[in-house]
Amino acid sequence: MIFIESDIKTENADYKEFDKTFNMLDYKNINLFLSPTKTTYIDLSKSETAILAGFDQDIRKQLKRNSKKNISFKTVGCMDEFYSILYETSRRGKYFVHSFKNWKAKWEPFGDEVQFILAYIDGELLGGNMFTVQPPVAFGLSLPSTVHGKNKRIAATLIWEGIKRAKALGCTKFDLNGLYDERYNAPIKWVGLTAFKRKFKGNEVEFMHPKIKIYKWYLRPLERLGLLWMFFVDA
Repeated sequence: MIFIESDIKTENADYKEFDKTFNMLDYKNINLFLSPTKTTYIDLSKSETAILAGFDQDIRKQLKRNSKKNISFKTVGCMDEFYSILYETSRRGKYFVHSFKNWKAKWEPFGDEVQFILAYIDGELLGGNMFTVQPPVAFGLSLPSTVHGKNKRIAATLIWEGIKRAKALGCTKFDLNGLYDERYNAPIKWVGLTAFKRKFKGNEVEFMHPKIKIYKWYLRPLERLGLLWMFFVDA
């Protein structure tokens, strides 16, 4: 069994030819993906003023409103605190997060490539932003928040702080890590998250459908039943 997730964009001039070649080699489309199939990039090559001016008015209002509050940020030595808010958010959202031991073992080896920003108001933790920095690209990973932080609409402010930090560290592009893709049966809650991300007015890109080629006859029924995900579980 061969599974392929390509970074070929559907806007690529050679996209149709690549897709045709995969079909000729007996690769099939599969509705399983480990990386975003559609995403949006924010151009960091512009000045901060120009980047901010490109945002939707609603985002700019949120940023202006929060800038007048006593919100402070922490950017170093906060992996433990970030996990605490990530875990809290996962419990509210009913999604899986690894134990702290396993999560830390996964991300700590990346060192300074993984960045954390925490937001506080009067000493109370509101939310966090976790992203990787590998110039020229920064890649958003997680944006958890407390109930209070959600009420303060802290997410936009945390993204903006992440953008400024990524730019200062030499990145020219910030990937907001995925948009709802109509080609797949993605969770409907992604629609609302996508609407929020689109307010940052980035450049949207769509990637070629993931492909799979089955060599073993006994795996074909699993493919038809959509059960091949069992072989891709992150242990």
